[in-house]
Amino acid sequence: MSIAVGLMSGTSLDGVDAALVEIKGEGETLQVELIDFICLAYDEGLKDEIRDCIALEKSNVQKNL
Repeated sequence: MSIAVGLMSGTSLDGVDAALVEIKGEGETLQVELIDFICLAYDEGLKDEIRDCIALEKSNVQKNL
C-alpha cells in the first residue's frame, strides 16, 4: 500500500486541485481509493500573473512569480 498526492492546475486558471489517494496492488489488480480532495482557488492577482507568464507577447524564460 502507498499513499500519494496528485496536484493539477488546469487551463481554466480557477485554482489548484489536490487529491490524496491510497494505492494498492499493481498491474491489473491496481486499486486507487480517494481519501480526500481539495481545490484551492487562485486570487485575481495570481491569475493575472499566470496569464502574463503564458501570453506569448508578455512571457520570457526569466519571468519570476
